Amino acid sequence: MSVIVVLVLTALQAASLPSAAQTATANLSAAKAAYADAAYEDALAFLSKADAAGDATQVLQYRALCLLALARPAEAQQTVELLVSQKPLYRLSDAETPPRLLTMFRAARQRLLPALARDLYVKAKSSYDQKQLDAALAQFKDLSAVLSDPDMSAQAPGVADLKTLGDGFLRLTEAELAQRSSAPDAPTVTEPLGPASPIPGAVKVVFSDEDKDVRPPVELMRKMPEWSPPTNATRQLEYHGVLEIFIDELGVVTGAQIRETVSTFYDAALIKAAREWRYKPAMRNGQPVKYRKLIGISLKPGG
Repeated sequence: MSVIVVLVLTALQAASLPSAAQTATANLSAAKAAYADAAYEDALAFLSKADAAGDATQVLQYRALCLLALARPAEAQQTVELLVSQKPLYRLSDAETPPRLLTMFRAARQRLLPALARDLYVKAKSSYDQKQLDAALAQFKDLSAVLSDPDMSAQAPGVADLKTLGDGFLRLTEAELAQRSSAPDAPTVTEPLGPASPIPGAVKVVFSDEDKDVRPPVELMRKMPEWSPPTNATRQLEYHGVLEIFIDELGVVTGAQIRETVSTFYDAALIKAAREWRYKPAMRNGQPVKYRKLIGISLKPGG
């Protein structure tokens, strides 16, 4: 009987515990109250507890307000840049935001939006190339919104070309989705990839680490692009992602795409660099073959 009572009490206690989201919301509310009372250090302490599951935009906005009030403008600047990097389309209320923060926020957006737009295009184009059309549609629409934003400088290098490309792929994506929805279901047809295989009697395919009879390619030259975050705030973060490359029978990288984004500030440079990498080709039955390779990428502060 005592065991049953303990189990019941434990279940009731667990049910009464607030969720992580509820705790984060409570800490954010406490931070707002502390800020209103000019208790800025207390507000920062509450905000640090609201980070894990809280409203990121609200947390960063109030952190910047507190840092400005404490005469720590450099840290406030980093916080604002992080907010813009994470939420390029987020806007502060002109009527409710102190002028100093509003000016800092607009300056950060004007400085960062061109680079964020380029990175958003790379991500959207990657989704389109992989036929992830729903994701591509949302990303191209976000790109259009960023490029039309009043804080976007029309004179920034490449913005006009980026708008032309983005609008074109947006229309293509919408057309393909419309065609997909109206087309009847058809059986899947698998076609050989590329010309005839060097392996007599075989169909050309792309192998991977799932093929145990294939010796993987051996790296000969792989120069990683320099990691140059645009702000001090992003420089303090750690990033992880996955790159997919295709290596032909000569060991040349013929294709590269981001499977899991590393950073919007790094993906495009990584794809460009990967096309210059060289390998000893994968081998099967003594013959070189095409190979698909997944590479985990990690970017850490300071290196």
